[in-house]
Amino acid sequence: MDINYSRETPLWHLTVGQFADLTEKLFEDFHERWDAKHPSKEVMKELLKDPDRRYVKGVTGIANLFGCSNPTAQKLKKTIIKEAVTQNGRVIITDAEKAVELFRKYQEENGCLARIPTEK
Repeated sequence: MDINYSRETPLWHLTVGQFADLTEKLFEDFHERWDAKHPSKEVMKELLKDPDRRYVKGVTGIANLFGCSNPTAQKLKKTIIKEAVTQNGRVIITDAEKAVELFRKYQEENGCLARIPTEK
């Protein structure tokens, strides 16, 4: 169906068909963005099998890697090492090398005893 309305068109001016097309397009766009940000479980399993990389699983894995408590590891996950963390639902996998590199970079920029920022 042809979509012939603008952003200013009131919702009640749409036909049922136009509204259905609009919602379908919105869901498709959402799923494309979601899939780009959240890898599938199969992809995450393949990451763990890579012999050239070391990965840790979960917040406990991050805590063990940095020798800190789980709440501190959670703060690290959400702030400093965010780029090294891959999460799908409740499954968390962290690239250990990248996480340590990001943490060292943060320490160099902010001082050795810098506080971990809280999530905004």
